[in-house]
Amino acid sequence: MQYPPLLRQYKKIKQKYQEEILLFRVGDFYETFYDDAKKMSEILGLTLTSKPMGKNIRVPLAGIPVKAAETYISKLLKAGYSVAICEQLEEPSKGKKLLKRDVVEVITPGTNLNLGLIEESETVYIVGIWDGGRRWGVALCEYTTGDFFIFENEKEKCLEILKNISPKEIIIPENSEIKKYLEDFKNIPIHEIFDFEFDEENLKEFFGIKNFETFGVADIYLGLKAGAGLLSFLQEKKKGLLNHIKSIRRFNISERMYLDKRTIKNLEIIEPVYQGKTLFDILNKTKTAMGKRKLKRDLISPFVDISRIKERLKRVNYFYQNYEKLEKLLDALSKIVDLERYMSRIATFKITPKELKKFAHSILNLKEIEELTKDAFKWLDYEDIVEMAKKIDRWIVDEPEEGYIIQDGVNEELDEYRRLAKYGKDEILKIEQRERKRTGIQSLKIGFNQVFGYYIEITKANLNKVPSDYIEKQTLTNAKRFITPELKELEEKILNAEEKIEKLQNEIYKKLIEETSKFVEKLKEISELISEIDVVASLAKVALENNYIMPEVTSDSALFIKEGRHPVVEKTINETFIPNDTLMDKNERIFIITGPNMAGKSTYLRQVALIVLMAQIGSFVPAKEAKIGLVDRIFSRIGASDDISKGVSTFMAEMMETAEILYNATEKSLLILDEIGRGTSTYDGLAIACSVVEYISKKIKARTLFATHYHELPKLTKNLPAVVSYKILVKEWKNEIIFMHKVVKGEADRSYGIYVAKIAGLPKEVIKKAESILEILEQQTKEERKKIGQLSLF
Repeated sequence: MQYPPLLRQYKKIKQKYQEEILLFRVGDFYETFYDDAKKMSEILGLTLTSKPMGKNIRVPLAGIPVKAAETYISKLLKAGYSVAICEQLEEPSKGKKLLKRDVVEVITPGTNLNLGLIEESETVYIVGIWDGGRRWGVALCEYTTGDFFIFENEKEKCLEILKNISPKEIIIPENSEIKKYLEDFKNIPIHEIFDFEFDEENLKEFFGIKNFETFGVADIYLGLKAGAGLLSFLQEKKKGLLNHIKSIRRFNISERMYLDKRTIKNLEIIEPVYQGKTLFDILNKTKTAMGKRKLKRDLISPFVDISRIKERLKRVNYFYQNYEKLEKLLDALSKIVDLERYMSRIATFKITPKELKKFAHSILNLKEIEELTKDAFKWLDYEDIVEMAKKIDRWIVDEPEEGYIIQDGVNEELDEYRRLAKYGKDEILKIEQRERKRTGIQSLKIGFNQVFGYYIEITKANLNKVPSDYIEKQTLTNAKRFITPELKELEEKILNAEEKIEKLQNEIYKKLIEETSKFVEKLKEISELISEIDVVASLAKVALENNYIMPEVTSDSALFIKEGRHPVVEKTINETFIPNDTLMDKNERIFIITGPNMAGKSTYLRQVALIVLMAQIGSFVPAKEAKIGLVDRIFSRIGASDDISKGVSTFMAEMMETAEILYNATEKSLLILDEIGRGTSTYDGLAIACSVVEYISKKIKARTLFATHYHELPKLTKNLPAVVSYKILVKEWKNEIIFMHKVVKGEADRSYGIYVAKIAGLPKEVIKKAESILEILEQQTKEERKKIGQLSLF
């Protein structure tokens, strides 16, 4: 079958990009053909057409305008596809039938740099994994900021971390065993690469180093193997667009508390379980995209380094004590763009003139921020970047638009061509006015198109007045178009001038970007500093607005919270929040908390966990006083959950989660357990709950809050060390139950479940029958309850 030249060219290029949707530039459109066109039609809702391309050949076709391409590309990326951008590499010219074309970039879900289409608080990771057997090596690249991390750990730990960071793409070796462990990532593109061997020399050459000691990562051998594979993928897909990736950094797991996805969900740190506010919503007063991302990262992986916690607390306290300075700082921060991601767009030459102008203004605003923070933060010398920003501000016009980017007075040659272009257009208007007067045709107009250039258009009704020196060029339905030698001569001058203007502007703009890109590494440091300042300012502002206090963080096992409050609930209820104390030490470290539904057990459990978490990100906390013994991990088992897709029942899910906690918790952990054992029969559940409490008490010795409806559990306090019984205070008055929301020492003797059912609106006869059944059951189990405290499994 004989294909036309354009289609042959397309097929040859498409052969190299089988996985991607190939956007093939034809004039002002990106065209797609065959299966790519069908995918475009389905995903973007485009009309699928077909076009004759050779004898007896019709090709499925769908296209998008080049100017609107970014919006369409974003939708394709969200659908999990990668996109190969194939551009025309030469200008159209007369007699040239087939232009040279090639792919200039591949955009994947993890390597999109269009700032308008990325959630500013989102961290976008693309991941490489190397299988070292029991241990894995992992590389993470945040392409939008240029961060490149590596680490290695036990396979299971690596998978836990990957679940938390939610990568956009995963790169693994071809035919690797790794794939069978990635069930939880089946909706994420997973690329199997044939050549994934550790290319030490390629890594060194790319980063311009002689050995990996330069970055302090020489000991992370498996991580370097993963990094080599990830880099080879990026080099293949992002040719020449990796200039913003300047170093390999150690992903320090040991410096952070690991929170599993379930705990992040249960504590509603980032997303609400139902509609409502989250801890992030309460603490987020950040003014920059960088600060917002940093705060979110800190919340899902708090510090475990006491010195780092104390350093941030000290800085938060500085601005807490200096309110006027804080307000000025927040205002100054609001003028700073996303320096991290703008820097990446500069390094990859994707930055627009408007963005570069905003970037320059942000750099010039840094002086004010430095002045306000110099007593709390150490600043590096960035005077050279300020000078660069001043140059950008001088050279780029205030409101850049197509055809007018560079200021007058920057380049003499550019100014001269602009004068010529302006003069030429003025001359066109003069010719139009003169010809109207000469011919008497008031509707005569001079227009322009790419085919004929400038032309004189005269309606049919006035064709009898056309002068003899007009040369006819085109006949339309209601008019004719003409040219004159004078018009053609002037056209050549104007078009040459405009072409020269465009070329000179592009050259000058490119030079500005090249000069600015030399500061990428220093800009990275400034971005990190600004993001930390922003988080500190945000935490200080929240502390002032919500009456938080500065906690003391220690290395012991104490947990002392005086009049603690739930940071989210207190902001969302229409009544005064009832504060509660938490007094834990090595002698009293496991609380069995009983009390009815709706009394506030779950709120109290979450409140303690959130106060600990806030303290360990260096935040002030909602309490009157707080002393927090450092926690290595927070575990939670709250609420009913099942996994129908995996055939897991509610009770099985509950037991699996509990097992995971018992295997991974340490003496330094904080355990939040709500209703363990309720997913099965009463006696089975009670037996499991009792043995879990005893195991924690004797084996793990972790600080634990254990809420339960089993009133038998408090009996364990008689024989188990460090187990204490608490209850939610309830008062009965005139046949009504009043929930006091107060946690006090003691045992609840009733669950008040029937009362809750009553106020929920169950029929009266159902309530009455339940009360009589309850009376019989309680009498039967009195003797059995007494025996619970005498049992021991260990």
